[in-house]
Amino acid sequence: MARLPSSSSSISPRWCYDVFLSFRGEDTREGFTSHLYQALSKVGINTFMDMQLQKGEEVASELPMKIEQSRFSIVVFSESYASSRWCLDELVKIMECKDKMGQHVMPVFYKIQPSEIRNQSGRTEEHLRLLKLSGKYDCKLRKWKTALMATANLSGWPFKKETEPEAQLIQKIVEEVSTRLNRTRALSIARYPVGLEYHIEKINPFLGIGVDDEVRMIGIYGEEGIGKSTIARAIFNLHCHRFEGGSFLAQVKACSGAEGHGLVKVQETLLCETLGLDSISLGNSYRGVSVIKQRLWSKKVLLVIDDVDDLDQLRQLAGGNEWFGPGSRIIITTRNKDLLQAHGVAIEHSCEVDRLNNFYSSLLFCWNTFRKLDPPEMFVELSQCIVEIVQGVPKRLITKGSSLYGKGAKEWGDVIMELWEASNGEGWDKILKIAIDGLEQLQRAILLVIAYVLNGKDKEEIMDILDISESLFNTGIEDLTSKSLICIQRNKIWVSESLRELAREILHAMSQIKFRLMCILRYLDDATDELEDDINSAARSLFKEIFKDSEGEEVEGEEDVISELTNETGLEEGIDDFAEDIESFIDEAFSFFS
Repeated sequence: MARLPSSSSSISPRWCYDVFLSFRGEDTREGFTSHLYQALSKVGINTFMDMQLQKGEEVASELPMKIEQSRFSIVVFSESYASSRWCLDELVKIMECKDKMGQHVMPVFYKIQPSEIRNQSGRTEEHLRLLKLSGKYDCKLRKWKTALMATANLSGWPFKKETEPEAQLIQKIVEEVSTRLNRTRALSIARYPVGLEYHIEKINPFLGIGVDDEVRMIGIYGEEGIGKSTIARAIFNLHCHRFEGGSFLAQVKACSGAEGHGLVKVQETLLCETLGLDSISLGNSYRGVSVIKQRLWSKKVLLVIDDVDDLDQLRQLAGGNEWFGPGSRIIITTRNKDLLQAHGVAIEHSCEVDRLNNFYSSLLFCWNTFRKLDPPEMFVELSQCIVEIVQGVPKRLITKGSSLYGKGAKEWGDVIMELWEASNGEGWDKILKIAIDGLEQLQRAILLVIAYVLNGKDKEEIMDILDISESLFNTGIEDLTSKSLICIQRNKIWVSESLRELAREILHAMSQIKFRLMCILRYLDDATDELEDDINSAARSLFKEIFKDSEGEEVEGEEDVISELTNETGLEEGIDDFAEDIESFIDEAFSFFS
């Protein structure tokens, strides 16, 4: 059975923790590291500290996984950190995650000089010498030394108790981690990311992640509502941790307009997010261009420029590859493929977003409509018809599906009619035909006659015209109303224009005789008001004929129907002319009353 792909690791990294703390327990567990853990947790930063784990096999298997599941690692170097093979193994794993997964690593030098760790001198040198003398770790020593040197070369926090209070340093660390986390927090993607994994796998090769000697612009294009922004957000979440800075500029088209205060605000957002600034004032977009180039030319950034519709927007936000540091990736989403080419985005780095296939469309619609994989039996055909008409556009599937969650037949009818009008009727005949075919014979006959002859007439008047009992009529009308096939306003019954046209086609298919009869009725309806009683009488006859036809009984012959009508209306001469050229008359009637 298909399952919702929201758990796929290819959509977003499986972060379980914000921060992993690596430390030497004997030195700092009961003091600095414990206080740091409490301070991080207090502000909502999910931090892993191995207080609950015991040394042994559990640690050996659990800690590497905890490191992989963390966005950041804080390494608290202390005097005896390098004496512990557990700590050194942790450090090797942390640096592997930094290199392979883009994990952020921040060292704290607690009462020890960074140079002592970097150069493996002093107490660090002594600890490593003792480990070497044991003869057990020769194969690991080189990795340990490399990891120590690489970590010590990173930007971090030195601490000397005599120059800075411990609480002050902890506050600085918490603020820095909070700032970085805010820049790397996952963007909201979609409640039900159906089919998203397919698009990510398709676009990922265009990014060339790991190719750090070039700046690359990638274009994602496609029609409105196809999911370009959602895909871009998912890709941003997946890869932003690999870059020194990142910014997702959403809805640039709207934000750069007059109501959005122009492109200068978008430029300010770009700089604040990539540089970690609280605010910046550019004054105008021309100055913004200069500042972006000056501040980001050496920085490896991931930038998404979403929903672009004008070349000037790109020129002022990402005017060229030289604006950004090596390894940067600029992702542009737009409806206009030509805009990408005009900005110099390589064709081989541009990707069109395809519509969802029928399977994924059905899955997405059902998740949003029923909160499960499959629709209830009574909604199977209607659901499939909606899916076919929407034709794989995720935004429409989500919007319409969500609007129908927990709704009854009337709301389904409203959405069906709305989509029908929006799609210019294409495909909606199938939906309405299914709804009509599912009616009881009585309701079907009532609907077809109202749709084609009695639309807009008073409810009681229609009941009298059809000459059926009040209870049967009300039962039929209630059923049609609940299915949103008719609506009642001020006691008058109305049918949509599209349903009236479908009624004509259904009647045509049912019987050429009834079709001709309908042409005459429509002709009489508009020709004169004096014959209204006769028209109503003919409508009554039509209703009975439709009902009999639905019951499978023999339909009255053509000559008898024509004769009955002409006798009732006194239009024998007109019918004689009609009989001479019936096809011409039909075309004329439809043209006249369309």
